[in-house]
Amino acid sequence: MIHSDANLNFLFTKDYENTGTDTPYSLLKEIERHTVKGIGHLVNQNVLLLAGKDDQYVPFNDLVLEQQELTNAKSLETKIFTKETGGEQHCQAGRYDLALVAIQKFLAAHSED
Repeated sequence: MIHSDANLNFLFTKDYENTGTDTPYSLLKEIERHTVKGIGHLVNQNVLLLAGKDDQYVPFNDLVLEQQELTNAKSLETKIFTKETGGEQHCQAGRYDLALVAIQKFLAAHSED
């Protein structure tokens, strides 16, 4: 798929690559399968959710839905990254170090669990 919008072209290219699909329809059908909706209660481990307030691809409001699904998590921690703290973009782009520090702290805090 070639599109004049570089961001949209990148998004589709990465999504096709990540899902092994090659058409918009097959991509949408595959993406529907990637959710915790209805199965989040099966997660019973410690969970850390990282969210960028200005994520370009994942709506920030999805964070609440994910939290609500994880009803049986042993623990549930959330780290929100903002413009003020840095890391507000998708996967903390440009400030991966902040995400790594949050993950390291989480793992250290739960190393005995």
